[in-house]
Amino acid sequence: MKRKIIFLLTLILILSSCTYFQVRDAYKTAEKGDYTKSLYSLLEILKNDPNDRRTLDAFELIYPEGERKYYDNIERTKDRDIEGYTKALLNLLRVQETYYALPEASKNQIAIIKPPFEEQTSIKRETSDSFYKIGNNFLATNYEDKLRKFGFYSEAKKYNVDNRKDILNRYNESRKNAEGRFNLEISRSRVNDQFFSRFRTAVQNDIKSYPLFSVNRERANLDLKIDLENFKYIPPTVQMFSGIDSYFETRTRTVIKRVVVEEVVNGQVVEKVKYVPVQEEYEVEIFYRYERYVKTTVAEYGLSYILSERKGAREIVSDSKTIRYVDEVAWTRYYPLRILPRDMYRFPVSEPERFVMGKNEMINKVLDIGTSEINNQLEKLDSNRIIGW
Repeated sequence: MKRKIIFLLTLILILSSCTYFQVRDAYKTAEKGDYTKSLYSLLEILKNDPNDRRTLDAFELIYPEGERKYYDNIERTKDRDIEGYTKALLNLLRVQETYYALPEASKNQIAIIKPPFEEQTSIKRETSDSFYKIGNNFLATNYEDKLRKFGFYSEAKKYNVDNRKDILNRYNESRKNAEGRFNLEISRSRVNDQFFSRFRTAVQNDIKSYPLFSVNRERANLDLKIDLENFKYIPPTVQMFSGIDSYFETRTRTVIKRVVVEEVVNGQVVEKVKYVPVQEEYEVEIFYRYERYVKTTVAEYGLSYILSERKGAREIVSDSKTIRYVDEVAWTRYYPLRILPRDMYRFPVSEPERFVMGKNEMINKVLDIGTSEINNQLEKLDSNRIIGW
């Protein structure tokens, strides 16, 4: 029973110390001016423990500071800086949402005036209108701009509490303009049919995984041209390196040593010499022969691609590189350099042979690397519609 109590007390102390560091970090984040991030971190703690006093005190202190800062930012930027004004509205909205997301037990223990629900609705309405105005004023001269413009209208639609038709119409119109219809052309040289087919299918599926992208050659507004060439698979090869190495081993031996001792004889101290056996440590350098084996297998091919707008043939991104994957393993075998009949020299234990990936695994690896390269560019293109305010 005593051990159980000690364990529980220890656990409580550990958990308390974890909360301490999290709350300390929240204070530091608030000091840097990022009140939303600070309050989100405190909210996560209170979701797990609504009664944590340290966290409640921190929330009670940081929340009004954040509200005051973003109210001030709204007043400072209104009619002067529409982007700054919109960001201030968003931050105020997020700060107030942290309060609404608190567990009821936590709300009952902090002295914070509940943000009026009507004010939340008003902030959302104003935020939606601001994004709408930003979208109206944003000039889209290329496809990435069309995605960006759609992103602004998407945010306007997100906070459109009144279901304004003008916002919905602009959202639908901008979405249509932001659709990416790909003319996908993949050529090959010295690449087998199976690999080519799998690569093409993977890229098609990646394109379709994005909400605004599709493969549509007839109505295409984007060209994605990919060239695959010189696929090579090099079966496992083994290189062996041999040599001589050594290590020092500590041993013990018995030796006879001369020792002078004092003895009392007839009342007088007399020195006597004795020869006694003693254990002595000494080091021996042990030499051995080793064979180091390195097994390697390689799969590679050339990948080139160009992503461009069909209208005007404006290039968005292009690259050319060798996609290569190497799998390598190594092991060592040890042999005695010599064996003496009366003294067996010890040497390191040999390692077993190791094995690399098979051909199919290697093909899967380089296929994934190449298609990931294309997908990364698709992801960057799609990210233009994300308004990360």
